[in-house]
Order: sequence, then C-alpha cells, then structure tokens
Amino acid sequence: MTKKTLSLILTLFLTITIFSACNSNPIPDSTNFNGGNLKEVDVQAVGDPSAQGVFNFAIRDNKNHDSWWEVRSHTAKTIGEALVEHGLIEGEMTANGFIVHTANGITAKKGEGWEFYIGKNLADTNIYDTPIGNYTTRVYYLVYNNRKYQ
Repeated sequence: MTKKTLSLILTLFLTITIFSACNSNPIPDSTNFNGGNLKEVDVQAVGDPSAQGVFNFAIRDNKNHDSWWEVRSHTAKTIGEALVEHGLIEGEMTANGFIVHTANGITAKKGEGWEFYIGKNLADTNIYDTPIGNYTTRVYYLVYNNRKYQ
C-alpha cells in the first residue's frame, strides 16, 4: 500500500468520524416503543382499538418535550390524514404538499416549522404521502425546528 493510498484512507476515516460526531439528530437512539429507552414513556392511544391502520407517533415540541401516541384509523390512508383525523396536527395543502402549522396544540412561529421524521431519519416523503401500515415497531416524529426558514 502506498503512502498516498494510506493517506487517502486515513483522511476519509477522519472525515467520516468527524461528521458522525457532529450529528445533531434530535431523535432518541431507540425508535421502538417496546424496547430501549422508550420502554416506559407515557403513550396515549387514539382511535378505535380494532382499526387495522396503526402506527406509533411522537411530537417533540419547541421546549424539547416529547409526547407519544399509538394512532389507529379505519379510514385514513396516510400518516397525515390520521393525525388530522385525531386532531394531533393542523395545516394546509400546498403545491409542495401538506405543511404542518400546528402539532399537539403548538403553532409554529413565523419562519419556524415542523420537520417530519421516519425513525431517526428526516423523511423524504411528505407526511400526507406516507402510507399507514401496521407499524408498531416504527416511530414517526414531528420535531419543532426553530431555525429560521428563508
């Protein structure tokens, strides 16, 4: 192995390590209601217990406080529809998809907003485009973002 190759490998390793250490992901390490650090959270159930569409949902508000739900719906086809159905979010449909203005009674201030996560990852789909499945081991999140949007 040449010095140049070894230097390149070391540089890549250090770059990855630095980016990993700087990750400011606001989502807890465990995204499973049934295990890890979420085992003893206070989960509120909403919807009919016999509903087929069920998912776990959390909101992290502007004071960094988490609220948890097990959401069930007979009629909603997407995560967003079910959350609106149960009054957990309010917003509007725009050309860019559904924009959440209020979650759990907290309305985002001008220039701030809500970010949608699937597990620990920022979602690449809109909350109104994300289908409901029987996901009792996956958590969907809305996280308040107070960074100013342009």
